[in-house]
Amino acid sequence: MPVVDGHAELAWHIAESLILDEFDITIMNKLDVDHGLTVPMSLMFGQPDAWPVRVIPVAVNVVQYPPPTGNRCYAMGEAIRRAVLTYEDDLDVQVWGTGGMSHQLQARGPA
Repeated sequence: MPVVDGHAELAWHIAESLILDEFDITIMNKLDVDHGLTVPMSLMFGQPDAWPVRVIPVAVNVVQYPPPTGNRCYAMGEAIRRAVLTYEDDLDVQVWGTGGMSHQLQARGPA
């Protein structure tokens, strides 16, 4: 499996923009991604020697109570869009939804 490369400058711009939009986020300088990202990338790009894109993973809590509401996730998507649109460089950006949400379908609530 090829290494998944990021885009540090765009990632920092998105992080700063989300914070200014009053989202409390966690920033990681290194994240080992798993099949939740690489399987969809393989379906899209096959099995290349190197991925033809750079990736900025955005992890959303789907395990610990309280999970974010659908409206909150939608608002974050809108905030990410604003961040991408205000980035200085003209980049081709795709946003993919993937990962652990499909593993946590049971009702969640306080214990």
